Amino acid sequence: MSSADQINGLFGLAARAGKVIYGSETLLRAKAQKLKLVIIATDLNPTTITKLENYLRENNIPYSVYLTKTALGAILGKNEVGAFALTDTHLAKEIKKIMKAGE
Repeated sequence: MSSADQINGLFGLAARAGKVIYGSETLLRAKAQKLKLVIIATDLNPTTITKLENYLRENNIPYSVYLTKTALGAILGKNEVGAFALTDTHLAKEIKKIMKAGE
């Protein structure tokens, strides 16, 4: 199984388990300590990406720009997802480990 398949499977698992917060504005309002890993779609509005990245850096929250809104939506069972956060520490750690190994 490829690292992308593993990551996508873990994203789907997190969504089914209710361990995901959706939407860039919701993420900006969420308590920073709840956000364990944020994923931003590659085709999200550049201004929104910058706003999110600045917030995440300021709060020392790990993030990755990964796939398109449509692809993320398909993985998570939604139409389109521009940004989402994992709230589960263990799932976030495993995904970060797989992402780092795939670099």
